[in-house]
Amino acid sequence: MLKIDTSSRSFTNQDPQLMIKDEALRRLKRTFVIALLIFSGEKVHAMSTIQCEIKSRPVNNGSELTGVIWADQTTQGDYHFAVSSQGAGGTSNVVQSGLFALQPNEPKVIGAVVVNAGSGSSFSARLSVRSDEGVQCITHN
Repeated sequence: MLKIDTSSRSFTNQDPQLMIKDEALRRLKRTFVIALLIFSGEKVHAMSTIQCEIKSRPVNNGSELTGVIWADQTTQGDYHFAVSSQGAGGTSNVVQSGLFALQPNEPKVIGAVVVNAGSGSSFSARLSVRSDEGVQCITHN
């Protein structure tokens, strides 16, 4: 028996044997898709994890700020390293950006800036990294 619901213009099959066949067909489709994925030869890659850090070390009359990135898998993307400083000599804004390519577990320096560390001086730094997969890392001091 076929029931027609005119309010939604859909058809509902009330025949138990056809309902069993419909369910069997859905299961067969799911099994086929799973088998296709298993035997397709395509490798499924997990997203890499990107780490980023701003390292600071003292140098003559200042500090050197270095942007360092690394990942657990081969990955590539872009970065933006921005440093602002203020002191008796004025204000400075430095932006370094570009593309990167990383090998697994091999840290890479992507930028370096020296800022004045005299009395009354201050600075702020921000590093943002984004892989082509969309994975992000953002750090600041």
